[in-house]
Amino acid sequence: MIRRSAPTPAAAAAPPAPVRGGDTTGTRAAIGALAISPELTVDVRRAVWLPESQSLVIADTHLGYAWTQRQRGQLLPLAPDDTVARLEALLADYPARTVILLGDVVHAATPTETLAAPLRDLCGRVVTADRKLVLVLGNHDHGLPECLRAWRLPVTTVLEHTFPGWLFVHGDRPLPAMAEGVTVLSGHEHPSLRLGDGVATSAKVPAFLLNRKAVLLPAFSNWAAGTVSHGGGFLGPVAQQFDYTEAVACFGNRLLRLPFPLVRRTPAPPVENRPSK
Repeated sequence: MIRRSAPTPAAAAAPPAPVRGGDTTGTRAAIGALAISPELTVDVRRAVWLPESQSLVIADTHLGYAWTQRQRGQLLPLAPDDTVARLEALLADYPARTVILLGDVVHAATPTETLAAPLRDLCGRVVTADRKLVLVLGNHDHGLPECLRAWRLPVTTVLEHTFPGWLFVHGDRPLPAMAEGVTVLSGHEHPSLRLGDGVATSAKVPAFLLNRKAVLLPAFSNWAAGTVSHGGGFLGPVAQQFDYTEAVACFGNRLLRLPFPLVRRTPAPPVENRPSK
């Protein structure tokens, strides 16, 4: 369970984020990183930092997305994929001993060099003698363990990952039985929010969704446009199980802490039974 503390400038500045400052006493969070509690920090680069276990967590990288879509007849531009470089930049700021990817590591597990290359790059930049990489399998990762074994890559694949007080899943499968007080981190939904000025201008931005028992991460992939979340309509059984009460929007290089859902629907007043005239 996330034991929340009142956000203070000192608490927000504690994690080694590259950009600091900002007001953390109200809804506007610290620039770059925000300590939700002493145990959990969210980073505007769509990552979660768990200082006690020195774990860095991201979700939904969808490596090989453009190549997969081209193979299916959608001729997307083959722009350089900076996914692994962005993860490496995070590792320069957080002293992680474990990196956890919460599923949909790849967009489609095909035994081709176009997929092997980014996975080798991922392992080469992340895995060290003092740091391990854990890949939680998602619904897009069917066949990925076989590919990794064929390419002899030093990485562990699991359906779920745990350590005391925490459970890491993708989100496409029902949760296992859990002890009381466990916090669940998941992906799968690609959550985002639409923020606007109430007149004519709006923008869709990635967002973390939270409550005291769960954190739903935005997609790390830049190809993922994001699904606008309004408090319901989630795809997977994990997100459907939790009533998220808070959002942290990734707005440029700033984090914006907001209540969730942004617009709370109030029930309609009961209809009075009146005699017909």
